[in-house]
Amino acid sequence: MAIRSSRLLGSDEARFEGNFCLVVIRRRVRYWASQLSKHRRGETGFLGALALLDAIADAHPEAAMMHLVKEEVDEWNQLLAAWTKRVEKKISKRGVDVDELLANADAVFDKLRDRGMNVPKAQWQFDVNADLEYFKEQA
Repeated sequence: MAIRSSRLLGSDEARFEGNFCLVVIRRRVRYWASQLSKHRRGETGFLGALALLDAIADAHPEAAMMHLVKEEVDEWNQLLAAWTKRVEKKISKRGVDVDELLANADAVFDKLRDRGMNVPKAQWQFDVNADLEYFKEQA
């Protein structure tokens, strides 16, 4: 494919890599989101995966529009809120302001939700299940 500008992301293939990275990190967010409901530790990879998903979505807004679903982002937000409530004492012991952590996450969720599309749950849940099956196979 042709390079259309001097920007590093200025070619079709570079944009394809952005799409690919977004889908891969979304898979990690889905994995960690599935773990939050049973997770009791005061640490989770969900936050890192979420921050990376946000960064990739910033760099590749077209990919975000194709691969993010508003309702799924809302579920991630609810799962994180329930997890922080469960482990609040563990997190607070380390000097972390849980309200500030949730406010920072809410800002990311708002951005991702705004970029996402409305899709019936039956359609995107199939994709989520396939992603989670991948991690079961890797274990």
